Amino acid sequence: MKKIFILISFLLCLNASTIVNIKATINGQAITNIDLKQAINFYKLDEKLVLNKLIQQKLVVFLAKKYNLTSNELEYEEMLKQIAKEKKLSVDEFLAQYSNEELFFVKDLIKNEVLTQKLYQFIVQNFTKQISDEEAQKFYDAHKSDFYYAGYDKVANQIKNILFNQNAQESIESFMQKENSKAKIKIF
Repeated sequence: MKKIFILISFLLCLNASTIVNIKATINGQAITNIDLKQAINFYKLDEKLVLNKLIQQKLVVFLAKKYNLTSNELEYEEMLKQIAKEKKLSVDEFLAQYSNEELFFVKDLIKNEVLTQKLYQFIVQNFTKQISDEEAQKFYDAHKSDFYYAGYDKVANQIKNILFNQNAQESIESFMQKENSKAKIKIF
Protein backbone atom coordinates (compact mmCIF):
# COMPACT_ATOMS: atom_id res chain seq x y z
CA MET A 1 0.00 0.00 0.00
CA LYS A 2 2.81 2.37 0.90
CA LYS A 3 4.52 1.72 -2.47
CA ILE A 4 1.31 2.51 -4.32
CA PHE A 5 0.95 5.80 -2.41
CA ILE A 6 4.53 6.76 -3.22
CA LEU A 7 4.02 5.83 -6.89
CA ILE A 8 0.80 7.87 -7.10
CA SER A 9 2.48 10.82 -5.37
CA PHE A 10 5.40 10.61 -7.79
CA LEU A 11 3.07 10.47 -10.81
CA LEU A 12 1.08 13.44 -9.51
CA CYS A 13 4.27 15.46 -9.08
CA LEU A 14 5.42 14.39 -12.53
CA ASN A 15 2.06 15.40 -14.01
CA ALA A 16 2.12 18.77 -12.18
CA SER A 17 5.59 19.54 -13.52
CA THR A 18 4.36 19.06 -17.09
CA ILE A 19 1.47 21.48 -16.51
CA VAL A 20 3.55 24.38 -15.19
CA ASN A 21 6.84 24.94 -16.97
CA ILE A 22 9.29 27.70 -16.18
CA LYS A 23 10.01 29.60 -19.38
CA ALA A 24 12.49 32.09 -17.93
CA THR A 25 13.90 33.44 -14.69
CA ILE A 26 15.16 36.91 -13.89
CA ASN A 27 17.09 37.38 -10.67
CA GLY A 28 15.45 34.21 -9.37
CA GLN A 29 11.87 35.25 -10.26
CA ALA A 30 10.15 32.72 -12.51
CA ILE A 31 8.07 33.36 -15.60
CA THR A 32 5.91 30.32 -16.27
CA ASN A 33 4.18 29.04 -19.37
CA ILE A 34 0.91 30.15 -17.75
CA ASP A 35 2.22 33.71 -17.30
CA LEU A 36 3.37 33.69 -20.90
CA LYS A 37 0.05 32.37 -22.22
CA GLN A 38 -1.92 35.05 -20.35
CA ALA A 39 0.41 37.77 -21.61
CA ILE A 40 0.23 36.53 -25.21
CA ASN A 41 -3.57 36.62 -24.99
CA PHE A 42 -3.46 40.14 -23.56
CA TYR A 43 -0.82 41.70 -25.82
CA LYS A 44 -1.71 39.76 -28.98
CA LEU A 45 1.98 39.53 -29.88
CA ASP A 46 4.27 36.62 -30.62
CA GLU A 47 5.83 34.59 -27.82
CA LYS A 48 9.35 35.99 -28.06
CA LEU A 49 8.21 39.63 -27.84
CA VAL A 50 5.87 38.88 -24.96
CA LEU A 51 8.54 36.95 -23.06
CA ASN A 52 10.86 39.95 -23.40
CA LYS A 53 8.07 42.22 -22.08
CA LEU A 54 7.57 39.94 -19.08
CA ILE A 55 11.31 39.89 -18.40
CA GLN A 56 11.39 43.70 -18.47
CA GLN A 57 8.40 43.86 -16.11
CA LYS A 58 10.14 41.53 -13.66
CA LEU A 59 13.27 43.69 -13.92
CA VAL A 60 11.25 46.82 -13.13
CA VAL A 61 9.69 45.16 -10.08
CA PHE A 62 13.14 44.01 -8.95
CA LEU A 63 14.62 47.50 -9.37
CA ALA A 64 11.65 49.13 -7.66
CA LYS A 65 12.27 46.93 -4.63
CA LYS A 66 16.00 47.64 -4.80
CA TYR A 67 15.36 51.40 -4.65
CA ASN A 68 12.47 51.13 -2.16
CA LEU A 69 9.87 52.32 -4.65
CA THR A 70 6.34 51.17 -3.92
CA SER A 71 2.87 51.71 -5.23
CA ASN A 72 -0.34 52.05 -3.28
CA GLU A 73 -4.00 51.41 -3.98
CA LEU A 74 -4.72 55.06 -4.81
CA GLU A 75 -2.00 55.12 -7.48
CA TYR A 76 -3.32 51.85 -8.88
CA GLU A 77 -6.86 53.28 -9.04
CA GLU A 78 -5.63 56.46 -10.77
CA MET A 79 -3.72 54.44 -13.36
CA LEU A 80 -6.76 52.22 -13.90
CA LYS A 81 -8.95 55.30 -14.49
CA GLN A 82 -6.38 56.73 -16.91
CA ILE A 83 -6.19 53.51 -18.93
CA ALA A 84 -9.98 53.16 -19.06
CA LYS A 85 -10.30 56.81 -20.13
CA GLU A 86 -7.73 56.32 -22.93
CA LYS A 87 -9.86 53.43 -24.19
CA LYS A 88 -12.99 55.61 -23.87
CA LEU A 89 -14.49 53.25 -21.28
CA SER A 90 -15.61 53.53 -17.70
CA VAL A 91 -13.53 51.58 -15.19
CA ASP A 92 -16.33 49.02 -14.85
CA GLU A 93 -16.57 48.61 -18.63
CA PHE A 94 -12.81 48.22 -18.90
CA LEU A 95 -12.68 45.56 -16.19
CA ALA A 96 -15.74 43.74 -17.55
CA GLN A 97 -13.74 42.87 -20.69
CA TYR A 98 -11.69 40.35 -18.75
CA SER A 99 -12.40 37.01 -17.11
CA ASN A 100 -11.57 36.58 -13.43
CA GLU A 101 -8.35 34.80 -14.37
CA GLU A 102 -7.34 37.61 -16.74
CA LEU A 103 -8.19 40.28 -14.15
CA PHE A 104 -5.34 39.16 -11.90
CA PHE A 105 -2.94 39.55 -14.81
CA VAL A 106 -4.37 42.96 -15.81
CA LYS A 107 -4.22 44.26 -12.22
CA ASP A 108 -0.59 43.14 -11.91
CA LEU A 109 0.14 44.78 -15.24
CA ILE A 110 -1.33 48.09 -14.02
CA LYS A 111 0.59 47.88 -10.73
CA ASN A 112 3.77 47.23 -12.72
CA GLU A 113 3.02 50.27 -14.88
CA VAL A 114 2.79 52.42 -11.74
CA LEU A 115 6.15 51.03 -10.58
CA THR A 116 7.63 51.62 -14.05
CA GLN A 117 6.63 55.28 -13.95
CA LYS A 118 8.03 55.66 -10.44
CA LEU A 119 11.28 53.98 -11.45
CA TYR A 120 11.63 56.24 -14.49
CA GLN A 121 10.97 59.32 -12.32
CA PHE A 122 13.61 58.08 -9.89
CA ILE A 123 16.12 57.65 -12.72
CA VAL A 124 15.38 61.11 -14.14
CA GLN A 125 15.67 62.77 -10.72
CA ASN A 126 18.90 61.01 -9.79
CA PHE A 127 20.76 60.33 -13.03
CA THR A 128 19.85 63.07 -15.51
CA LYS A 129 22.13 66.08 -15.75
CA GLN A 130 20.73 69.58 -15.82
CA ILE A 131 21.17 71.73 -18.92
CA SER A 132 23.54 74.67 -18.68
CA ASP A 133 22.97 78.05 -20.31
CA GLU A 134 25.96 77.34 -22.56
CA GLU A 135 24.44 74.08 -23.83
CA ALA A 136 21.11 75.78 -24.48
CA GLN A 137 22.84 78.65 -26.32
CA LYS A 138 24.84 76.20 -28.46
CA PHE A 139 21.63 74.34 -29.37
CA TYR A 140 19.90 77.64 -30.19
CA ASP A 141 22.77 78.75 -32.43
CA ALA A 142 22.64 75.45 -34.34
CA HIS A 143 18.83 75.53 -34.74
CA LYS A 144 17.90 79.23 -34.98
CA SER A 145 15.60 78.74 -37.96
CA ASP A 146 13.55 76.17 -35.98
CA PHE A 147 12.58 78.93 -33.58
CA TYR A 148 11.37 81.30 -36.30
CA TYR A 149 14.21 83.64 -35.49
CA ALA A 150 12.90 84.42 -32.02
CA GLY A 151 15.56 85.73 -29.69
CA TYR A 152 17.38 83.30 -27.41
CA ASP A 153 15.92 84.89 -24.27
CA LYS A 154 12.39 84.11 -25.47
CA VAL A 155 13.09 80.43 -26.14
CA ALA A 156 15.80 79.57 -23.59
CA ASN A 157 13.46 77.72 -21.24
CA GLN A 158 11.87 75.84 -24.12
CA ILE A 159 15.31 74.77 -25.34
CA LYS A 160 16.35 73.66 -21.86
CA ASN A 161 13.18 71.58 -21.60
CA ILE A 162 13.83 69.96 -24.99
CA LEU A 163 17.41 69.11 -24.09
CA PHE A 164 16.49 67.94 -20.58
CA ASN A 165 13.82 65.61 -21.99
CA GLN A 166 16.35 64.17 -24.43
CA ASN A 167 18.83 63.66 -21.59
CA ALA A 168 16.11 62.10 -19.42
CA GLN A 169 15.20 59.59 -22.15
CA GLU A 170 18.86 58.73 -22.67
CA SER A 171 19.35 58.33 -18.91
CA ILE A 172 16.43 55.92 -18.67
CA GLU A 173 17.62 53.87 -21.64
CA SER A 174 21.21 53.77 -20.40
CA PHE A 175 20.19 52.88 -16.85
CA MET A 176 17.87 50.10 -17.99
CA GLN A 177 20.48 48.67 -20.38
CA LYS A 178 23.05 48.54 -17.57
CA GLU A 179 20.60 46.92 -15.18
CA ASN A 180 19.48 44.49 -17.87
CA SER A 181 23.09 43.43 -18.48
CA LYS A 182 23.63 42.93 -14.71
CA ALA A 183 20.42 40.93 -14.26
CA LYS A 184 20.60 37.16 -14.06
CA ILE A 185 18.29 36.23 -16.92
CA LYS A 186 17.82 32.63 -18.00
CA ILE A 187 15.52 31.61 -20.82
CA PHE A 188 14.57 27.95 -21.03
